Amino acid sequence: MRMLGILGSFLGAIPGVILYVLLTRINFYGSIATIIMYYGAVGGYNFLTEKLKKKNYDEIQERESRFNAIKKENFSPFSFLFSVIPSILGVYLAEVINFSMDIKAEYPESPIGEIVPFAMANVFSPEFNYLIYIIISCALVIISAVVLFYKSREMMKY
Repeated sequence: MRMLGILGSFLGAIPGVILYVLLTRINFYGSIATIIMYYGAVGGYNFLTEKLKKKNYDEIQERESRFNAIKKENFSPFSFLFSVIPSILGVYLAEVINFSMDIKAEYPESPIGEIVPFAMANVFSPEFNYLIYIIISCALVIISAVVLFYKSREMMKY
């Protein structure tokens, strides 16, 4: 069941990656999208694991609203902690895409097959300004994870 949740976590982070790239391309602070990336990863994990759990119940069971799905029994501390991984990988992917797009705009004759490996290897290089955005974005992901984990533990006490 966790494997399906892990897949859901990676799939849930994709909208955050897309939003990160779009916000960065319009010269807005794209690191804000990492919060959406993290919550999307948590939501994807819980969505696919809940789908699998519901298959064990009767089909006649009354369906509950998804808007009221935040309950004590739905929280999985593993999902909160694991979802940091797809989010940080999503930040890396988004910055590689941004760096590749910047290089392609500056050198339009260069083939994309040479640009992407160069961007992947040099996105952490201090001579380019992408490292600070990666650090800020990863810090936002970790802060989101700590806050959500703390709140879930607090909710489980009741």
